[in-house]
Amino acid sequence: MGLRHLAIIPDGNRRWAKQHRVNVMAGYKAGADRMLEVVGWCLKHRIPHLSGFILSKDNTRKRPDEEIVAIREATLYFLREIDRLKLNIRLCGDVRDQHRLWNQEAFSSLDCTDRRKAPLTFWGMVNHSRTDDLGFDFPYQHWAVPDVDLLIRTGDRQRLDGFMPMKIAYSEILFLSKMWPNFTVRDMDKALAWYRSRKRTQGE
Repeated sequence: MGLRHLAIIPDGNRRWAKQHRVNVMAGYKAGADRMLEVVGWCLKHRIPHLSGFILSKDNTRKRPDEEIVAIREATLYFLREIDRLKLNIRLCGDVRDQHRLWNQEAFSSLDCTDRRKAPLTFWGMVNHSRTDDLGFDFPYQHWAVPDVDLLIRTGDRQRLDGFMPMKIAYSEILFLSKMWPNFTVRDMDKALAWYRSRKRTQGE
């Protein structure tokens, strides 16, 4: 079965920043650059859907203001770059309870799904929790987004943190020890080879 929907939990930006003795803003900017490389990789391999973990409700409540701002700026940078490529962008999550520093208006202006000929749609999970997609008002349930085929989590954490539970029931899941800013398209090639080696029965 071909890979149509890739999802990524890009963990390790803060730890990478600490290891390299740079500020947290630089860590998340490096992470955004890696995600842009993955977008290019998806376009090359004609993968029509890419989902990314941006910010959970737990992050919103527990992370310091400095880090919320770093995530905000890195995410806006990333979304503006893929908007220039005329790709579809769909941001999913609870917009009613965003962090006071999040600037929802700026993000809403980049939410665009009417580019019918776009080769890729990016689904960004913002201020989400494990229970969001159990409700009928969660956006991606109402769009033609397929179930996730391959989920990759970097940063040496082997958990899912409530990420898209209804869409990953039959996903192949690959945990990697690399910090996200160290991730390369070569790692993506290896992940694709690993995915293709799996026998996917999906309950059969």
